[in-house]
Amino acid sequence: MDTLSAASLLEMWKKLREYTQLSEYEARVYVALVKEGPSTASELSKVSRVPRTKIYQTLRKLVEKGLVAEMPSEPKMFTATPPSAAFGPHIKSFEERARDFYSMVNFLEDAYEKTATKRDDLWVIKGKSNIMKAIKDLFLRAKRTAYILTTENGLIQLFKECNKTLDRLVENRVDLHISTSVGFRNRGIVRELRHICNVHEVDRDEVPPSTLFISVDQKETLVAIMNVGDPNPFQYEDVAVLFRNPVLYAILFRTLLKTSKITIRM
Repeated sequence: MDTLSAASLLEMWKKLREYTQLSEYEARVYVALVKEGPSTASELSKVSRVPRTKIYQTLRKLVEKGLVAEMPSEPKMFTATPPSAAFGPHIKSFEERARDFYSMVNFLEDAYEKTATKRDDLWVIKGKSNIMKAIKDLFLRAKRTAYILTTENGLIQLFKECNKTLDRLVENRVDLHISTSVGFRNRGIVRELRHICNVHEVDRDEVPPSTLFISVDQKETLVAIMNVGDPNPFQYEDVAVLFRNPVLYAILFRTLLKTSKITIRM
């Protein structure tokens, strides 16, 4: 990161937009300010390639969000808020949610290891290929409902691996609901899925990084954490827990699915 070229720095607006929900223009202008230092609106328009007709509106929004400060000078100049101060809350939120979710999965795995009875009610699955196979099999057992909660990148991975299986769910008249954060990376997939099922948008901060939560007929539930490109402070192998325990389902439903706009049919 300390040897980034100017071109690489300017390209970072795409990731900044993905992680913070800034608009494209806002992300472009902020990164340009970081690169160039205090600048006029005209200079920023050229460097960031934001149209002159949009640059002042974009700067006002960034000032309102505390990401940019207006300098008392003539001509009027703007400066970026230090990135650590501007985006510290976002990093903290990602880390806290990742830590909480990772602890939850550890709790479930400990419960699996310690449970001597009803062992066939809970399985730990490791490895992305094994997890995706388990997901497809789970969908094929659905009779009435299927609920999915995942991140922007998680939806991309799920659609890549299971798009035909999702079509089959709909053909079998399974009521399919998907809750996901929506960004420029998965917007096309969301648009396509909305033709066949209910897709509910949730804020990025409401979905733990690398999360995939699936419940079928409220009888079987799969929770996975997989490396799908989400920012995450932890290093771990892809792992999932599949279970048929109503108590564990209720716990996870309250902590995860409550963030979505899904109306559950009991």
